[in-house]
Amino acid sequence: MKSSFLLLPALLLNLFGTTAALASAPLVAEKEGVRLELRISGETGRLMDGEAATIEMRLSDAASGQPLRGLRPAAWIDNRGVLAHPGGREASCRERVGTYLKGNVGSRPLIDLNGHYLLVLNRDPTISVIDPVVGISGRTNLFTNIILPQPGADWTEHRHRRRLLVTLPRANQVALIDSESFKIAALLNTGREPVRVVSQQAGPLAFTGNNGDATVTVLDLADGKPLTTIAVGKGHHELQLVESANRLFVSNRIDQTLSVIDTTALNVLRTLTLPGTPSALAHSAIAEAVYAAAGREGRVLAFNARNGEAGAQATLGSAVDGLYAAPDGRTLLALSTDSQQLFVLDAADLAIRHRIALPGAPFQIAFTREYAHVRLYDSERVTLLPLSALNAAASPVLGGYTAGTGAPRRESVAVMAASIAGTPDGMAAVVVNPADGQLHYYMEGMNATAGSFRNYGHPPQAVRVTDRALNERIPGTYVAQLRLPASGTLSLALRLEQPRLAECFDFEVGGNASLESQKTKLQVSLEPLAKALAGERPQTLRIRIAGGDGKAASLPAGAQLRYYRAPGTDRRAAPLRSAGDGLYEAEVLFTQPGAYYLQIDTAAVLSPPFLSLHIRGD
Repeated sequence: MKSSFLLLPALLLNLFGTTAALASAPLVAEKEGVRLELRISGETGRLMDGEAATIEMRLSDAASGQPLRGLRPAAWIDNRGVLAHPGGREASCRERVGTYLKGNVGSRPLIDLNGHYLLVLNRDPTISVIDPVVGISGRTNLFTNIILPQPGADWTEHRHRRRLLVTLPRANQVALIDSESFKIAALLNTGREPVRVVSQQAGPLAFTGNNGDATVTVLDLADGKPLTTIAVGKGHHELQLVESANRLFVSNRIDQTLSVIDTTALNVLRTLTLPGTPSALAHSAIAEAVYAAAGREGRVLAFNARNGEAGAQATLGSAVDGLYAAPDGRTLLALSTDSQQLFVLDAADLAIRHRIALPGAPFQIAFTREYAHVRLYDSERVTLLPLSALNAAASPVLGGYTAGTGAPRRESVAVMAASIAGTPDGMAAVVVNPADGQLHYYMEGMNATAGSFRNYGHPPQAVRVTDRALNERIPGTYVAQLRLPASGTLSLALRLEQPRLAECFDFEVGGNASLESQKTKLQVSLEPLAKALAGERPQTLRIRIAGGDGKAASLPAGAQLRYYRAPGTDRRAAPLRSAGDGLYEAEVLFTQPGAYYLQIDTAAVLSPPFLSLHIRGD
């Protein structure tokens, strides 16, 4: 079917040409029997710089109204006219789409609404962002590094608001990261030692379990600020959010209790006493239940997801270290690390369906479309459990694949976040192996991994996938969520294989006064040290600050210099004092030779975000 949709660009220009306000009705166009409805909607009713927006495209047969399913639309958002030919002629839409499809690093759009990025939480205070498709001359797939003030422990993503939250237990903070630009938007104070974190998706709230002071911190992502603190029991906290019921279940390891929090009123509804030490929580939407594992005691208990009333119980006879609901919500998988077993339980009555011996000590599970991938402490092999066998009478036949060289080992796993993650299409899994420092990519149906990605010297601990693509949410309707990256005239480039389509649509994004001050970048440069040698005496380090015009500028009051030796040891901080004319000084101590990273702790936006230097030995 040949289709060009020639009406679309003109209609979009009329709709978006000079205003950021959005029409309530979608844009509709028909061509050669195909109907396209396109809507770009802002979270606040307007398209504004820095705010969340949703792109929704519906393709259907014009005559019958039947949705066109199973398409894979590609889309990019960029500044209007960013790609031009020598002499000033603006590239045509098809030329722009062709350039984006090549994946050249030097011509990346502001937002690429295709595929996904791999985020790697490292043992040092960094997050690696890896593009699994685009590399630089075949040498690296590293898109960027995010420098954290302290190492992270756990993370979650608010997909609609495009915010990644990373707990920093040593700093008593959560790093709020823009998952479009991969820049730290804010550092939010929490209670003491926040470890676990969960986030609503339909609402604006996130929650951290603070192990150091028996509290839960409520974060408001709409305002980017802490909202309130809720007292719970003592000990390590596992969190299970049931957004449909407006409930948050919090386990309290020392007190051996379970707190049920109303996420609307933001108070504790009830505290349930558990018959043992809680080790894991899980939720089944089908069963409308939350499950708690009393770890050492080997018991699993079910609670009503709305009122917390106790339900079925099961005694497994082995300590339970992990608890996972299968994707269909009808079965639970319980991991016993020391006994090297996996239990398959009926989510309705907690009856044991299967007791499976594993070839190693299990500690984590991730799901793809057809399998549960079971990670083992003492083996580089990942065990594959077919999901189709969970409800069968016969014992499941296990498969597996090797993810790298060397076992991850219990002592090398330093974070709570998962070291294995499924891809958005459900057809592959990515596995981090701390033993060889790489990420391994496995595709369903294969006998071995399809390839691996280096982590460029950072010791990897956990991985997650952040989706960028237009996904088919309901038949024929393709949706993507994003955060608008700039004000002014932006252009959406859209490509379809069938029906054949390559079109570019302009729209206006209004300015956001609250972001203007944040976008003023200060240029940072390091003055050479007289003797860049390790020793026992402090040295005076000088840093020069300049504005975008190259003239001397000032840092906000209270700025500090944080520095550490790669890969994350010998961490120190020193106050920065102004020496006038944009020059700042700090007394630093480099006790050992090696590569050092330096970062200025301030609310200002700095370029580059961190500095590095090499300190020689005597």
